[in-house]
Formats: sequence, C-alpha cells, structure tokens
Amino acid sequence: MSTEDTLHTLAELSEVMLSKARAGDWDALPELEQQRSALIQQCFPLQDIGDIEAACLALQGLLQANDELVRLAGEVRSALASELGQLRSASSAIKSYQAHEG
Repeated sequence: MSTEDTLHTLAELSEVMLSKARAGDWDALPELEQQRSALIQQCFPLQDIGDIEAACLALQGLLQANDELVRLAGEVRSALASELGQLRSASSAIKSYQAHEG
C-alpha cells in the first residue's frame, strides 16, 4: 500500500471513528484506534509521496477528525463525571437517611 493509500485509509478510518463516537458507540473505538495507530506507524516518516497536496489534505482531515474525537470524548467524560457526582450525592443522602431512621 502506498503512503497516499495509507493516508486515505487513515482518513476513512477516522471518519468511521467519528461516526461511532457521535452515535455513542465508544466500545468500538479502542479496536479502531489500534488499527489507526498501526497505519500511522506505516506511513511516517512520509516517504515516496507523489501528490504532496493530496497528502496534506488527508493529514488535515485526519487532524480535524482527531480534534473532534477528543472534543466528543471530553464531553462524554464531563457528563459521566457529573452523573457520578449526582450518584455520590444521592448515595450519601440515602446513607444519612438510613442512619437517622434506625
């Protein structure tokens, strides 16, 4: 597979990862990230690139997709942290009620 083909595959894989993240299918991401990491290792350092402009566009797309994945993961992490805080507060309230009840 040429470097250009690998970059194209990386861009496609990143889009699949974004689709999964947008759909909330976070369990699918670790395996996809392993595939993506292996492809990144294959094409860097960049060698034998025939179309520099296409390679640059593919890399820009990869970076944009990665930025959005990080943003989405941060949003989910914040939401989970908030839910965990609410659960801890509820648990504390229940323990307090039970201690005073009996």
